[in-house]
Amino acid sequence: MILQLLLELQTRLRTGLAAGGMILLSDLRLLELQKKVGVLATKSPVFQRLSNLLQSLADDPELFADRLLETLSLLEALLITQADWKADAAGEAIVLPAEKAYTDIRYSQLKPLIQALTTTGSGRYEIIEKTYQHHPERFADYRVLPALIADLDDAYGELAELNEQILRVCGAGIVPFLKEGFDPAGKKAMLRRIRLIVDLAGNRENAFYRSMVPLAQPAILKEIIRGLACDPDNCDLLMRIANNEKGKLKETALYALTRIRDPKVDAFLLEKIRKNSRFLHYAGYTNDPEITALVCASVKEQLQSVLEAQALPTLDAEKALIESLKLLAYKTGPAISELVCWILDQDAAFSAVRDHQKKPFRTHIRFARVRPLAYLVAGSCERTLSETVLEIVFTSWLADQNDAAEALIRTLVQRWPDKAAALYARMRLIQNFEQAYEELTEAFAGQPRSFFTQLWACVEYDEALKQYVYRSALIANPLQEDTAVIPLGKTLDLRWIDLLTGQRNVEKGLFKKTTVTVYGEEDPLGSSVLVHLADPENKLLRQKLSDYFDQRRQTAGHLYFKQVYGLPLKEELLAYLKHSAFGPGQMAMMTRAFCRPREAVPVLNELRDDWKKKRPNAQLWEFYVLESAITQCEESEDE
Repeated sequence: MILQLLLELQTRLRTGLAAGGMILLSDLRLLELQKKVGVLATKSPVFQRLSNLLQSLADDPELFADRLLETLSLLEALLITQADWKADAAGEAIVLPAEKAYTDIRYSQLKPLIQALTTTGSGRYEIIEKTYQHHPERFADYRVLPALIADLDDAYGELAELNEQILRVCGAGIVPFLKEGFDPAGKKAMLRRIRLIVDLAGNRENAFYRSMVPLAQPAILKEIIRGLACDPDNCDLLMRIANNEKGKLKETALYALTRIRDPKVDAFLLEKIRKNSRFLHYAGYTNDPEITALVCASVKEQLQSVLEAQALPTLDAEKALIESLKLLAYKTGPAISELVCWILDQDAAFSAVRDHQKKPFRTHIRFARVRPLAYLVAGSCERTLSETVLEIVFTSWLADQNDAAEALIRTLVQRWPDKAAALYARMRLIQNFEQAYEELTEAFAGQPRSFFTQLWACVEYDEALKQYVYRSALIANPLQEDTAVIPLGKTLDLRWIDLLTGQRNVEKGLFKKTTVTVYGEEDPLGSSVLVHLADPENKLLRQKLSDYFDQRRQTAGHLYFKQVYGLPLKEELLAYLKHSAFGPGQMAMMTRAFCRPREAVPVLNELRDDWKKKRPNAQLWEFYVLESAITQCEESEDE
């Protein structure tokens, strides 16, 4: 068994640590163990590293102590990750349950990072942040990970938050390390640990959550409750907590409970609502007919008051109304249909309602969850009250894609084709992705290009899944955000690209006619959609996008297109920035966003020289911003 081998090797090395190098290196038992590790070295890189370290013990007497400690550290990491040995017909394989437990990085490269994590004083944040930006793989190393977890209680709060952010990126493989030594009565470090465990493990650690409930202090119990919401079997426990606790814990338990769709939960919530209508706030996920009717009645009463006043006098009143509208999500049936139809009938009156600034009341809920393109404005998410309700109806369908929600959308588009057309079109795009072009262009032939651009606003090509997906936020309660990721298909009908770019052929010339391809006006949302649709492996799509963006060289969309396909963009970036109204800070940020450090240095140098020519009387700080960015890129390049 490999575990026995590792334990025996650890015993030999620890004995040698006390007895000295001469005795250890002359120990025949160590030589025998070294031969066995050499056999395993052909099976896995981690054992190759162990074999190399064992061989290096005899290379240089002066380095013996350092190499022995490094060998013991690697052995400790292997034992902690519970290395196991499996035999099957194909041979033998090594299984390590922890993700990225091994990295072949010299200790000298890790030393500054480990010191920053294990000591106090100034300058540590910069070292850790810089390492995370340029060498994130170092945090997965077995010598760094324990120090990173231990530093979650760093006295410098911003550094502790950065450590938490880095650990979240490490993935679910670190959960066993987070659980080790966990104290449910602890303070901020334990709070950060449990938050990570819940986010990374979900319901896989349900037994752990349940075991911690009786011992947890309030802040940690709040996070544990969030974890309990991941498993429907916890509804009885959550009901007990909701009945016994008060204040924020009671509120968290109710929000957690209502994420579980179960008749027992509906009955529990209905009883609370009958006693006190304020419990309607926790009815966001239920589709119980009686609760739905009560929610709809309450929302309609609020809306009628708004219509009478034709105003929302305070920001709090606006927020309260939006939260009430969100309660309509995930509900179907006669009550919800009747309310939505009533709201659409009153659309003109609702559009005239004024907010606390005496402007027309609008909501600003962003649903798209595609990869953000920082220098392309992805369109406004401003909506009227009626448009907001329609979006909530659509997210209800997205979450479950059930027949009742689909029937409501079909009813709405038949009765209000101008208002509900976008909902129906998006639904059909998702349902019939690869054949949607004929259906939708025929059904909405009179719609402008912007209508179809909005249709694709939540679609992107997912390189990990190798297909197109619809990615949108769902209506969620304060406990947790929810995102719908719906696979669409691997193939994009390229006629959509022609439509989205406004491509058409026109004849030019009086005597000798020539046909040229022209495109519609460029808009940031349209360019953002096209970049998100780019499939790096689709050559025909690449050519179509290249033809379009070649006529849009002075746009950020052209730069993103080149970045997606890995094309040189130095000249285009320089031309774009030189003709822009950006200041030095924005130019430096954009250069670093589009270029690796080595490529960014010449771009920043040229921008600095151009800035000096155009603005000889500029303030010194303006040059300092660019000089500082150049220095940072040069340092990153050196690393």
